[in-house]
Amino acid sequence: MDEHLARLSKVRTPRSATSRPETIALFVLASLALVITKPSPLMYSAVGLFCLTSLLLSGVGAGSILRKMAAPVSISLVILLVQSLSRGNTVAWHLSLAGFQVRIYREGLLAGAMVVGRVLSASLLLVFLGLSVPVQDFLSLLRKLRVPGFLISLSLMVYRFSFLLLEEATRTRKAQQIRLGYACFLNGIRSASLLGSSLFLRVQDRSERVYEAARMRGVGAYFAPPPSREWSPKELKEALLYTLVLATFAVAGWMAHA
Repeated sequence: MDEHLARLSKVRTPRSATSRPETIALFVLASLALVITKPSPLMYSAVGLFCLTSLLLSGVGAGSILRKMAAPVSISLVILLVQSLSRGNTVAWHLSLAGFQVRIYREGLLAGAMVVGRVLSASLLLVFLGLSVPVQDFLSLLRKLRVPGFLISLSLMVYRFSFLLLEEATRTRKAQQIRLGYACFLNGIRSASLLGSSLFLRVQDRSERVYEAARMRGVGAYFAPPPSREWSPKELKEALLYTLVLATFAVAGWMAHA
Protein backbone atom coordinates (compact mmCIF):
# COMPACT_ATOMS: atom_id res chain seq x y z
CA MET A 1 0.00 0.00 0.00
CA ASP A 2 2.91 2.34 0.73
CA GLU A 3 3.93 2.27 -2.94
CA HIS A 4 0.50 3.37 -4.16
CA LEU A 5 0.14 6.01 -1.43
CA ALA A 6 3.54 7.40 -2.36
CA ARG A 7 2.47 7.54 -6.00
CA LEU A 8 -0.69 9.41 -5.04
CA SER A 9 1.27 11.85 -2.89
CA LYS A 10 3.23 12.96 -5.97
CA VAL A 11 0.07 14.03 -7.78
CA ARG A 12 -0.47 17.76 -7.67
CA THR A 13 -3.60 18.78 -5.83
CA PRO A 14 -5.69 21.13 -7.97
CA ARG A 15 -5.93 24.64 -6.63
CA SER A 16 -9.70 24.35 -6.95
CA ALA A 17 -9.53 21.63 -4.27
CA THR A 18 -9.02 24.43 -1.72
CA SER A 19 -12.44 25.87 -2.57
CA ARG A 20 -15.58 25.17 -0.61
CA PRO A 21 -16.97 21.77 -1.65
CA GLU A 22 -20.51 23.16 -1.38
CA THR A 23 -19.74 25.78 -4.03
CA ILE A 24 -18.27 23.30 -6.51
CA ALA A 25 -20.99 20.69 -5.92
CA LEU A 26 -23.82 23.17 -6.42
CA PHE A 27 -22.14 24.56 -9.52
CA VAL A 28 -21.72 21.07 -11.03
CA LEU A 29 -25.31 20.06 -10.21
CA ALA A 30 -26.76 23.26 -11.69
CA SER A 31 -24.58 22.90 -14.79
CA LEU A 32 -25.68 19.29 -15.23
CA ALA A 33 -29.30 20.41 -15.03
CA LEU A 34 -28.67 22.96 -17.78
CA VAL A 35 -26.84 20.42 -19.94
CA ILE A 36 -29.72 17.95 -19.66
CA THR A 37 -32.64 20.37 -20.03
CA LYS A 38 -31.20 22.94 -22.48
CA PRO A 39 -29.51 21.17 -25.38
CA SER A 40 -27.27 23.66 -27.13
CA PRO A 41 -23.95 23.21 -28.97
CA LEU A 42 -22.83 26.61 -27.71
CA MET A 43 -23.49 25.66 -24.09
CA TYR A 44 -21.80 22.28 -24.52
CA SER A 45 -18.73 24.02 -25.90
CA ALA A 46 -18.72 26.56 -23.05
CA VAL A 47 -19.01 23.85 -20.39
CA GLY A 48 -16.26 21.74 -21.95
CA LEU A 49 -13.94 24.71 -22.42
CA PHE A 50 -14.44 25.88 -18.83
CA CYS A 51 -13.82 22.43 -17.32
CA LEU A 52 -10.73 21.75 -19.43
CA THR A 53 -9.25 25.20 -18.81
CA SER A 54 -9.90 25.03 -15.07
CA LEU A 55 -8.35 21.59 -14.70
CA LEU A 56 -5.30 22.42 -16.80
CA LEU A 57 -4.69 25.71 -14.97
CA SER A 58 -5.09 23.88 -11.65
CA GLY A 59 -2.18 21.61 -12.46
CA VAL A 60 -4.01 18.48 -13.64
CA GLY A 61 -2.15 16.80 -16.48
CA ALA A 62 -3.73 16.42 -19.89
CA GLY A 63 -2.94 12.70 -19.82
CA SER A 64 -4.91 12.23 -16.61
CA ILE A 65 -7.93 13.99 -18.12
CA LEU A 66 -7.71 11.91 -21.31
CA ARG A 67 -7.58 8.65 -19.34
CA LYS A 68 -10.68 9.58 -17.39
CA MET A 69 -12.49 10.65 -20.55
CA ALA A 70 -11.54 7.58 -22.60
CA ALA A 71 -14.70 5.62 -21.78
CA PRO A 72 -17.16 8.51 -22.41
CA VAL A 73 -15.43 9.37 -25.69
CA SER A 74 -15.62 5.75 -26.88
CA ILE A 75 -19.31 5.49 -26.02
CA SER A 76 -19.98 8.85 -27.70
CA LEU A 77 -18.33 7.74 -30.94
CA VAL A 78 -20.43 4.56 -30.99
CA ILE A 79 -23.60 6.63 -30.45
CA LEU A 80 -22.60 9.02 -33.23
CA LEU A 81 -21.94 6.14 -35.63
CA VAL A 82 -25.24 4.38 -34.88
CA GLN A 83 -27.28 7.59 -35.13
CA SER A 84 -25.70 8.71 -38.40
CA LEU A 85 -26.24 5.31 -40.06
CA SER A 86 -29.80 4.62 -38.94
CA ARG A 87 -31.69 7.90 -38.50
CA GLY A 88 -32.93 10.35 -41.09
CA ASN A 89 -33.81 10.56 -44.78
CA THR A 90 -31.32 13.07 -46.20
CA VAL A 91 -28.11 11.36 -47.29
CA ALA A 92 -25.05 13.44 -46.41
CA TRP A 93 -22.39 10.96 -47.58
CA HIS A 94 -22.59 7.82 -49.62
CA LEU A 95 -19.75 5.32 -49.37
CA SER A 96 -19.10 1.95 -50.95
CA LEU A 97 -17.05 -0.39 -48.77
CA ALA A 98 -16.31 -3.95 -49.98
CA GLY A 99 -19.50 -4.04 -52.00
CA PHE A 100 -21.67 -2.66 -49.21
CA GLN A 101 -23.48 0.65 -49.57
CA VAL A 102 -23.02 2.84 -46.50
CA ARG A 103 -25.22 5.91 -46.17
CA ILE A 104 -24.63 8.57 -43.56
CA TYR A 105 -27.75 10.62 -42.92
CA ARG A 106 -27.64 14.31 -42.11
CA GLU A 107 -30.43 14.18 -39.50
CA GLY A 108 -28.80 11.29 -37.67
CA LEU A 109 -25.41 12.99 -37.79
CA LEU A 110 -26.80 16.16 -36.21
CA ALA A 111 -28.77 14.22 -33.58
CA GLY A 112 -25.72 12.11 -32.76
CA ALA A 113 -23.55 15.21 -32.45
CA MET A 114 -25.99 16.66 -29.90
CA VAL A 115 -25.89 13.45 -27.88
CA VAL A 116 -22.09 13.42 -28.04
CA GLY A 117 -21.95 17.01 -26.80
CA ARG A 118 -24.28 16.22 -23.93
CA VAL A 119 -22.35 13.11 -22.89
CA LEU A 120 -18.92 14.74 -23.08
CA SER A 121 -19.91 17.96 -21.30
CA ALA A 122 -21.64 16.02 -18.49
CA SER A 123 -18.64 13.72 -18.17
CA LEU A 124 -16.26 16.68 -17.99
CA LEU A 125 -18.37 18.20 -15.23
CA LEU A 126 -18.15 14.97 -13.22
CA VAL A 127 -14.38 14.78 -13.80
CA PHE A 128 -14.11 18.40 -12.67
CA LEU A 129 -16.06 17.55 -9.51
CA GLY A 130 -13.99 14.46 -8.77
CA LEU A 131 -10.65 16.22 -9.24
CA SER A 132 -11.67 19.42 -7.42
CA VAL A 133 -13.20 18.01 -4.23
CA PRO A 134 -11.04 15.77 -2.01
CA VAL A 135 -12.59 12.61 -0.60
CA GLN A 136 -12.82 13.89 2.98
CA ASP A 137 -14.54 17.09 1.84
CA PHE A 138 -16.93 15.11 -0.35
CA LEU A 139 -17.88 12.88 2.59
CA SER A 140 -18.38 15.95 4.77
CA LEU A 141 -20.69 17.35 2.11
CA LEU A 142 -22.70 14.11 2.09
CA ARG A 143 -23.04 14.37 5.86
CA LYS A 144 -24.38 17.93 5.56
CA LEU A 145 -26.90 16.66 3.00
CA ARG A 146 -28.26 14.24 5.64
CA VAL A 147 -27.02 11.12 3.87
CA PRO A 148 -27.31 8.14 6.28
CA GLY A 149 -24.17 7.62 8.32
CA PHE A 150 -23.75 3.98 7.42
CA LEU A 151 -23.56 4.91 3.71
CA ILE A 152 -20.83 7.46 4.42
CA SER A 153 -18.91 4.93 6.54
CA LEU A 154 -19.30 2.32 3.82
CA SER A 155 -17.97 4.75 1.20
CA LEU A 156 -14.99 5.52 3.43
CA MET A 157 -14.20 1.84 3.92
CA VAL A 158 -14.47 1.15 0.19
CA TYR A 159 -12.08 4.03 -0.52
CA ARG A 160 -9.59 2.75 2.07
CA PHE A 161 -9.65 -0.87 0.95
CA SER A 162 -9.48 -0.07 -2.76
CA PHE A 163 -5.75 0.48 -2.24
CA LEU A 164 -5.49 -3.01 -0.75
CA LEU A 165 -7.23 -4.45 -3.81
CA LEU A 166 -4.87 -2.64 -6.15
CA GLU A 167 -1.77 -3.64 -4.20
CA GLU A 168 -2.72 -7.33 -3.95
CA ALA A 169 -3.52 -7.47 -7.67
CA THR A 170 -0.14 -5.91 -8.50
CA ARG A 171 1.80 -8.25 -6.22
CA THR A 172 0.04 -11.37 -7.46
CA ARG A 173 0.52 -10.43 -11.10
CA LYS A 174 4.23 -9.73 -10.58
CA ALA A 175 4.62 -13.15 -8.91
CA GLN A 176 2.89 -14.80 -11.87
CA GLN A 177 5.12 -12.95 -14.34
CA ILE A 178 8.25 -14.14 -12.52
CA ARG A 179 6.99 -17.72 -12.85
CA LEU A 180 6.35 -17.14 -16.61
CA GLY A 181 2.61 -17.19 -16.07
CA TYR A 182 2.09 -14.95 -19.10
CA ALA A 183 4.66 -16.54 -21.41
CA CYS A 184 2.01 -17.54 -23.95
CA PHE A 185 -1.65 -16.85 -24.64
CA LEU A 186 -3.03 -19.95 -22.91
CA ASN A 187 -0.85 -19.46 -19.84
CA GLY A 188 -1.98 -15.85 -19.72
CA ILE A 189 -5.64 -16.85 -19.67
CA ARG A 190 -4.99 -19.46 -16.98
CA SER A 191 -3.00 -17.00 -14.86
CA ALA A 192 -5.67 -14.31 -15.22
CA SER A 193 -8.37 -16.74 -14.06
CA LEU A 194 -6.27 -17.75 -11.04
CA LEU A 195 -5.63 -14.09 -10.29
CA GLY A 196 -9.34 -13.30 -10.32
CA SER A 197 -10.28 -16.31 -8.16
CA SER A 198 -7.66 -15.74 -5.48
CA LEU A 199 -7.62 -11.97 -5.39
CA PHE A 200 -10.76 -11.33 -3.38
CA LEU A 201 -9.94 -14.00 -0.78
CA ARG A 202 -6.50 -12.49 -0.24
CA VAL A 203 -7.93 -8.97 -0.09
CA GLN A 204 -10.62 -9.99 2.39
CA ASP A 205 -8.07 -11.57 4.70
CA ARG A 206 -5.75 -8.57 4.53
CA SER A 207 -8.56 -6.04 4.93
CA GLU A 208 -9.66 -7.76 8.14
CA ARG A 209 -6.11 -7.54 9.47
CA VAL A 210 -5.87 -3.86 8.53
CA TYR A 211 -9.24 -3.12 10.15
CA GLU A 212 -8.27 -4.93 13.36
CA ALA A 213 -4.97 -3.04 13.47
CA ALA A 214 -6.80 0.27 13.02
CA ARG A 215 -9.37 -0.67 15.67
CA MET A 216 -6.63 -1.54 18.17
CA ARG A 217 -5.21 1.94 17.62
CA GLY A 218 -8.59 3.49 18.34
CA VAL A 219 -9.44 4.30 14.72
CA GLY A 220 -13.06 3.40 14.01
CA ALA A 221 -14.86 2.95 10.74
CA TYR A 222 -17.07 5.99 11.29
CA PHE A 223 -16.23 9.16 9.49
CA ALA A 224 -15.45 12.17 11.66
CA PRO A 225 -16.14 15.34 9.66
CA PRO A 226 -13.76 18.27 10.00
CA PRO A 227 -14.95 21.23 12.08
CA SER A 228 -17.06 23.80 10.28
CA ARG A 229 -15.52 27.15 9.44
CA GLU A 230 -16.68 30.55 8.32
CA TRP A 231 -16.65 31.69 4.71
CA SER A 232 -13.53 33.65 3.85
CA PRO A 233 -13.54 36.60 1.40
CA LYS A 234 -11.65 34.46 -1.14
CA GLU A 235 -14.28 31.73 -0.95
CA LEU A 236 -17.05 34.29 -1.40
CA LYS A 237 -15.31 35.61 -4.52
CA GLU A 238 -15.00 32.07 -5.88
CA ALA A 239 -18.71 31.46 -5.25
CA LEU A 240 -19.52 34.66 -7.14
CA LEU A 241 -17.25 33.57 -10.01
CA TYR A 242 -18.97 30.19 -10.27
CA THR A 243 -22.34 31.97 -10.25
CA LEU A 244 -21.27 34.18 -13.14
CA VAL A 245 -19.99 31.18 -15.11
CA LEU A 246 -23.27 29.36 -14.47
CA ALA A 247 -25.19 32.41 -15.68
CA THR A 248 -23.04 32.37 -18.84
CA PHE A 249 -24.01 28.74 -19.44
CA ALA A 250 -27.68 29.63 -18.98
CA VAL A 251 -27.44 32.53 -21.43
CA ALA A 252 -25.74 30.27 -23.99
CA GLY A 253 -28.56 27.74 -23.67
CA TRP A 254 -31.21 30.47 -23.91
CA MET A 255 -29.64 31.98 -27.04
CA ALA A 256 -29.85 28.61 -28.79
CA HIS A 257 -33.60 28.39 -28.12
CA ALA A 258 -34.39 32.05 -28.77
